[in-house]
Amino acid sequence: MPIEIIDGFKVNKNVPVDTQRTVVASLEDRDAIDPAVRYEGMETRVLSTKTKYVLEGGITNNHWKPQLEDELKAMVPSVRISFSATNEQDVIFDQDVDLSKHEFNSGISGLSLTGVFNEEKRIIDNFSFASDDLISIPEGIYKINISSATPFASVLFAGKNKGQRIFNKDTRGFNTASSANPSVSSIDVDYSEDPENPKIWVVGSANDYLGIKATDRLFILNSDGTPFRTDFGGFLNSYINKVKLSPDGSGAIVLGQFYNEQFKHICKLDKQGNQDPLFLTGTSGFFSSSGIPVAPNGFDIAPDGKIYVWGSSIVGYEGQPFTGKLVRLNADGTIDNTFSFTGSSSSNAPSGIAIQEDLKILIYYSSKNRINGSLESLYCVRLNPDGTTDPTFRAGISDLRFSGMAVLPDGKIMAAGGQSTGINGASQIWRLNSDGTVDETFVTDFSLGPYPHNSNGGRMYPTPDGKVLLSTNGSDPLIHQEEVFFNSLFRVNSDGSFDKSFQTAEILNSSNAKGTAYFLKPLRDGTFLLGGTFVKCNGQAKGALIKLNYNGFNR
Repeated sequence: MPIEIIDGFKVNKNVPVDTQRTVVASLEDRDAIDPAVRYEGMETRVLSTKTKYVLEGGITNNHWKPQLEDELKAMVPSVRISFSATNEQDVIFDQDVDLSKHEFNSGISGLSLTGVFNEEKRIIDNFSFASDDLISIPEGIYKINISSATPFASVLFAGKNKGQRIFNKDTRGFNTASSANPSVSSIDVDYSEDPENPKIWVVGSANDYLGIKATDRLFILNSDGTPFRTDFGGFLNSYINKVKLSPDGSGAIVLGQFYNEQFKHICKLDKQGNQDPLFLTGTSGFFSSSGIPVAPNGFDIAPDGKIYVWGSSIVGYEGQPFTGKLVRLNADGTIDNTFSFTGSSSSNAPSGIAIQEDLKILIYYSSKNRINGSLESLYCVRLNPDGTTDPTFRAGISDLRFSGMAVLPDGKIMAAGGQSTGINGASQIWRLNSDGTVDETFVTDFSLGPYPHNSNGGRMYPTPDGKVLLSTNGSDPLIHQEEVFFNSLFRVNSDGSFDKSFQTAEILNSSNAKGTAYFLKPLRDGTFLLGGTFVKCNGQAKGALIKLNYNGFNR
């Protein structure tokens, strides 16, 4: 009986499927298993996701349930890296790995790996293939660069796994003792001091994290989820809208409803969580037209460190008035008077903004307005860095009520909207060219129902491999080729197609109903952090914050 070894598992090649259990390469291969040989309780191991699935409650593709595993076996099969002059290749390591001396080499003289999620940092440079060489590779996704005198070559390494970097292993995280449905609404990650063990900044609604009682709503965690700092003197004990690290690595901006003798609506903390003495200490904060202190709705930071703040009721800051319900602050917290924006004809605040690398600002509204004195009512415009309207941009979907926007590395723009119109109307997700016209090469192949991008949806997070993570919090399911997914989180390929290799993470609240995904933060090793309102993720008890691997499984 011919047996083939694939990724360390034996597969019977004489029959289409081993009826006791099987090993397949991908989720597509799993779903293609002949129904005639399926039975309830059947187990299948998918190599691309390193996960075992079991048929529960039926034998259709909707009945495959993942069986989560905390650790892979220490010893892994040999890793083959092949090279073709016409073929680029990525390799994924889902834990830290040691590659020892090669078992054979058919013509490769040098090997380099560049981290796809690690700001193109070269991890291995010219591995020399000496017999005593050892490569220690952090988990992640890497592009391969090979030196070879021949157009086709390959090398086979013996491998050993060193373990996964588990986040909050065997713990819930935010506990339901302080909130029936704990929530995390903002996350950022600081790599500046220790790239291998970054600090994680989290905004949470609960006051119990890993059993530690906290008064403040801000938490700084170590890379494994253990607390680094949870006490900020009680000055951050009100609702916090967002935390975001400064581009220069000097600390983080925090904005929210807190208003006390220490902080008024906005503050800057250094990397240890202490007040930054170089940032303006407010005396009055933001105020409304009647002069009453009022918190803004949101903010974002431009690549030059300047801070854009908007809100439905704000008309001034620290005694200085501004127009348009949008103001730009300098990096030190003072008003930047070189930014002039008149706002909308209806005096509404923006729903949100997205800032480009060239410092231009996309600004969008929930209703049509004459923006910056324009004669035409629009949902979205692009501003120049001085606040004037950029005439070279026009949103190609003129009737789209934008719910979210994100700028891609190549300058194109992802947009989520509120109308089922035109191309991609079933998903209400579009990609725009840099001038705002619709990119018709991006075509979605799934539907999300009539109201997918409500006030808590439409969040888009581009990843360095060209894919996009998205959250939708509408009540209707995602439907792809007659498969139904009731989850809040999914991923699309660079052409807009639904990425089936990604496990659409199931998050549930305390009522066992669909949870809400508020924030995703892609990390440099290819994993990402998910924050939201939930008490379970993929069947595990996890409160509001969890780390998922590249394919969406709990880490």
